[in-house]
Formats: sequence, C-alpha cells, structure tokens
Amino acid sequence: MLKNLLVAAAMLVSTHAGAVTYTYVGSFDTNGGGSAPHWTTNPEVYSGLDAAALLFGGTASDYVISTNASLDASTITFTAWYDGWGDHAGKEFAQNYKLDSTGLGYNGCESAGTDCFFSAYSAYVTDGFNATNYVWRVGAVPEPESIALMSMGLATLVVARGRRRQK
Repeated sequence: MLKNLLVAAAMLVSTHAGAVTYTYVGSFDTNGGGSAPHWTTNPEVYSGLDAAALLFGGTASDYVISTNASLDASTITFTAWYDGWGDHAGKEFAQNYKLDSTGLGYNGCESAGTDCFFSAYSAYVTDGFNATNYVWRVGAVPEPESIALMSMGLATLVVARGRRRQK
C-alpha cells in the first residue's frame, strides 16, 4: 500500500511540475463601456494586468490578458489593447505595458507643459479608442515540493494506521 502511494506521488510530481492553468474570467473594454476614467480627469495609467486586477479583484500577477476573442486558453496572446493620448487608433502592447512619460498620470503632460501626443498609453481610459481585452486567471498546479510533502504526510498516516491495526 505504501509503495503504491509513493509511486503515485512520484508520477504526480513528474507529470505536473511547473504546469500552469488558465481560467477565463471575463473581458473589459479599454474605455470600460464609457465607465473607465475619462482622460480629462488625469486618471492613473493602467497596464492590461493592472486593469484586470482593478476590475476583477486580486493582484496583477493573478491574470493574463489576450486580445484574441477565442476562449481557448491555447490562443492567449499575453497582449492587451491600449489607448494613447492623442492616438485614437489604439495599439496592442505586452499585457504589462503602460506609458506615463511625465509620471503625472494620463493627462499629466498638460500640467508638465510637455508635448502630450503619445505621452501616455493606458489599457483602461475613456479617450476615443475602444477595443476588448480578454482576461484569464492564472492557476498553478502545486509545485513538486508541495506534492512531495503532501505525499509524505499521507504515507505517515498510512504507516500509523497500519501500526494501530497490528496492535
């Protein structure tokens, strides 16, 4: 019995080491359907991951973003759509990209007295461009060390139970 348990644990460790799963949780539009912060209010600049955490809870590292509408996890692009200050055509960048060239927010260029065009790109702002970003939650298969520790604990219980039966 113990030998079978240890073999099963070893197979589990070798099969799932470092594997990651993705679960589709929803989508958001760059302009939030008109509910995203308006560019004239000088909102914070959000990466696609930041926007996902804001809208779905948790932290940015809990998610991956895709511009592909397919709900097949194998087609995730790890990119997001962004609206840029003065760029109403939008751009596709890496999911963690954000640009705030002044460090003062999306419309901070005006208060900084710098050229505003293309000075900020955000995945969540109402500023004339709209596209959909698809959000997936990242789930990790337990690390080999965790599986091994759990298996050792189960093995200890099996041995202890066997000893009780012998008495």
